[in-house]
Amino acid sequence: MKLSFRDYLKNRSFIRHCGATGTELMKLGGVTPGALNNMVCPEKVYAVQKEYVDAGVEISLTNTFAMNPLYAAVHAKEYDWREINLKGIEIAKKASQGRDYLFGNMGPVGEMLVPFGPLAPEDAYEAYCNHARVFAENDLDGISVQTFFSLDDMVLAVKAIRSITD
Repeated sequence: MKLSFRDYLKNRSFIRHCGATGTELMKLGGVTPGALNNMVCPEKVYAVQKEYVDAGVEISLTNTFAMNPLYAAVHAKEYDWREINLKGIEIAKKASQGRDYLFGNMGPVGEMLVPFGPLAPEDAYEAYCNHARVFAENDLDGISVQTFFSLDDMVLAVKAIRSITD
């Protein structure tokens, strides 16, 4: 049985994790947004994620970047955002086989917050809560928050995660 991630961190000064999954998927002929590959070519997602695990990463990220309800309503209308996330979690778990820590990958909602854009902070917060809830319900080791344009938006995501997780 592996240590909890918090205990693992106490004894580490350097951690290897995967990155650029979307770039790798594009090289294999994947689609954008990258999380749609979970539905249209899951074998490519699995191949990329397994390659990272086989290379020795200690943290893998689910292929779920920015696939929250608000982003999906614009960029993935033909799919249910939750199903895209569940499929991404399933693929990542299969590739990982428990050999590394698995984090849900959370990115921005895809709209600027008021006053720079049309999105009310409470709507973004709700979307992040929903995204975090999917990760929390599926036995992941953590959540990665990345590639936000706005620090205010990222803070909303972190607060949402904290409200859902322990």
